[in-house]
Amino acid sequence: MIKDIRYRNTLVLAILVVLLIISNYMFISLASTQSLIINENWRLLLGKDMVPLDIKIAGQTIMVLAMNIVGNELIIYNVSLSGKVNWGKTWSPSDNVTLFPLRLEIRDHYTYVPVLISNRHHLIILIIDENGAIDKKYELTTSKIIGIYDTTLLNTNIFLLAGTRYKAGYRLQYYLGKYNIETNELSNVSVWGTKDNDIITRIIYADNYKVVVLGNSTVDGQRIYILNSGGDVIYKQSIDGIVLNNMFNGDDIYVLYYISNKYYITSINLKELSTTSIFLKSLQQEPIKKLNSISKCGDYLLVMGSAYNTKYGSVYGAIYVLDKSYSVLKTILIGNPDLSTSILIGTCNENMLLASGLFGDKLFLSSYTLSSGANNWEQLLLYIITNVIIIASIIIVFYKIKK
Repeated sequence: MIKDIRYRNTLVLAILVVLLIISNYMFISLASTQSLIINENWRLLLGKDMVPLDIKIAGQTIMVLAMNIVGNELIIYNVSLSGKVNWGKTWSPSDNVTLFPLRLEIRDHYTYVPVLISNRHHLIILIIDENGAIDKKYELTTSKIIGIYDTTLLNTNIFLLAGTRYKAGYRLQYYLGKYNIETNELSNVSVWGTKDNDIITRIIYADNYKVVVLGNSTVDGQRIYILNSGGDVIYKQSIDGIVLNNMFNGDDIYVLYYISNKYYITSINLKELSTTSIFLKSLQQEPIKKLNSISKCGDYLLVMGSAYNTKYGSVYGAIYVLDKSYSVLKTILIGNPDLSTSILIGTCNENMLLASGLFGDKLFLSSYTLSSGANNWEQLLLYIITNVIIIASIIIVFYKIKK
């Protein structure tokens, strides 16, 4: 009987020691991690019936590219870091064509805006100075066998063009070309693909060593390809879902995609050419309406879109801050019960986060500051109390065993 009691007490003691180790580990982890503080600096309503397409932080200014969906024209805003609109520039072609604005590129105090026209065989590149004046305009019309879907700027004179090219016996192949805006020359960099329809839908990132593109094939499905400077494919990764957004940070490419009512992120390290795919499990419990974009701020990944506000039954713009384990650390909601709000795009530079989307029928731009604050002492106190209780229990059980 005494042996049974001692055995039971020894087992309880062992369990208490394990609990103490776990509690101390959680306490040390929490104590060593400062809390994240996010403060909204300002919010602007920039206009009606516009959709934001791209945001870039350039020195002390913010560049915003938007599309007027009613008037079929581009709007480029220059906004100070304090939230003052310095200028707004509108542009539309002279004839009645459909515009496909691609992105903003900032280089040497100039803003480059590549725009595709109607059939993806006609490209216009606007170069805007820091005062909002169109400094230059370049136009390229490709042959009928080449269709352009995306571009990226290599240097002040060279754009990479990505899309598709028709080849007899192959139908459409992936196409990557190089366009010199000064000489108006277009040269091939790489053409590859299966005997079906292959289209590069976007260039994720480009430098002097690697080019990352997203391709869509009727045979192979959707894939990410990485090419070296010679145009050779050195890596490929399948993406089984609808790609919503992508971004480049450090040596990593992040791709947000959606499949079977679930959201995933795939990251690819450009140096190691290794892939990590994460199911955003913690977001499945959130009242998500739709996720649209991602951004990286230090150690935090920010996923943006919209969410149902269950209290008011309306749609709010949402920013989900994820920690290193891709769990939701904080949630920021923008909006009010009367207007549906959604964040469409966002970007981050050091400790500044920018988000843009629709506030009812108006385009908004919000600025946030990210900073580290003091530890959450309420949570720390909980672990301290837990440790005291466990230690006291260990002492009591230990003396019972000795008796």
